[in-house]
Amino acid sequence: MEVPRGIAEWFSRGVAVTLLILVPGLIGGWADARLGTAWLTPLGFLIGIVAGSAGLISLLVRQPSEARPADALKRNGAELSGAPKKSVAEERVER
Repeated sequence: MEVPRGIAEWFSRGVAVTLLILVPGLIGGWADARLGTAWLTPLGFLIGIVAGSAGLISLLVRQPSEARPADALKRNGAELSGAPKKSVAEERVER
């Protein structure tokens, strides 16, 4: 089963935004454990939330036509109803 390109693109974007949020917090937790402090973990997650939000906003502003995964599916030719798309040869025969 082939995954439509639009879904794969949005999945990878979601993973990227998630990592932008989690990685700074995890680094802060590691630094807290090494230094014996307790304030770097929340600071890391706060930085991550700001970075993740900025990344998400830039993705949506840069590509407004792909603001919703359903739009990306329609543009790439995937049918939302589950019906198979006609091939180029079949479309030519119909004309």
